[in-house]
Amino acid sequence: LFMGGVRMTDSSNNAVQSYLDWSDKGKASVWRYVVGAMLVIIVFFVLSGMLLVPFTLFVPHYAESLPLSVVAKLLPFVITFLTIPLIVRAVHGRPSWSVAMPTLRFRAWDFFTGLGVSFAIAALAALAFQALGILPLQRNPDFDLPSLLLLAVVGFVGIFVQAGAEELTFRGYFTQFARRFTSSKVLFLGLPALLFAAPHITNIAALGGGPLVMVPYFISGLLYGWAAYRSGSLWMSVALHLVNNYTGLVFVGTKGDGIPSAAPFLIEVPNLPVATVVVLVQAVATCLVLSLLLKRAGR
Repeated sequence: LFMGGVRMTDSSNNAVQSYLDWSDKGKASVWRYVVGAMLVIIVFFVLSGMLLVPFTLFVPHYAESLPLSVVAKLLPFVITFLTIPLIVRAVHGRPSWSVAMPTLRFRAWDFFTGLGVSFAIAALAALAFQALGILPLQRNPDFDLPSLLLLAVVGFVGIFVQAGAEELTFRGYFTQFARRFTSSKVLFLGLPALLFAAPHITNIAALGGGPLVMVPYFISGLLYGWAAYRSGSLWMSVALHLVNNYTGLVFVGTKGDGIPSAAPFLIEVPNLPVATVVVLVQAVATCLVLSLLLKRAGR
């Protein structure tokens, strides 16, 4: 599936065909990447929660409202979303958008194809796993249509920012960091996927907190990394990531998930082997379909 990936810099015209081509441009020394990585980590893990302070002061009872609870979960990602491009410009002296795109252009085909394929596979997978009795759907006893409609709008915007922030961090900066010093796809896609998986260990409390909980998230990280590499920008990986989180908010929620759900249906948290198989099946199917569509589009 890695065949046909976006070609790296063409030395004859120095063309930028993939966002990864920017990894060795500008000020790209080891120490600058180390400094940049430290700043990204500080922003992502420390400073990102700064917006919660005024939010909790002005909305002290936010936990009593499902929409406000979701806003509180997603609000910290705003700072990361806005700051990482600034770090790229300040530390590496290249365009802020170069952490995500080869050129400053919205790749509509990549984004909407990612959305459509991911939604379709998620729906088919839910029906298939329901029919097989692997993930039986249960009606949400607290389902409220007005809350769902409100979250369908607010959640889409909020999760776009959340997914975008995580993609800028892991498939953006850290993948460019790794790609700067190695041409091995195993390393420059695998290492950021591992870094992506680590903070998600406690997302679903019912699975415990052991290192093996990272496996489903590692698989997702590899899928998002492959989509970014294969398409040449973060637009497709953001779409896949967005759908993964958005479906749990408004279509089929998981009991005990880190983000509250307004979905009409819920599933019990499966054991780790089942969760891993479910994620793996969806990731492989998504990868195969997108690979076929990209080839048909001449990419």
